[in-house]
Amino acid sequence: MSEQPTLTPRDALRFILIRYDHGAMAPGVFAVAKELQRHLSWLQHVNKARVRDRARVHLSQNKPTERPQHHASE
Repeated sequence: MSEQPTLTPRDALRFILIRYDHGAMAPGVFAVAKELQRHLSWLQHVNKARVRDRARVHLSQNKPTERPQHHASE
């Protein structure tokens, strides 16, 4: 017996939506799958924005501070 691969939620939704294209699914199930797909896309967008914001804060915290330059004549 072969093991089934583990699917990510996005891959599972693709599988469901492909079945709909072949007429193997009720329209109500398709509507739920599309809503889940939209929700996953939103979560992915929000998480990417959080990662970018954290990276931006990290870079600004590690930026060397500028020191005033003293001239030899002072």
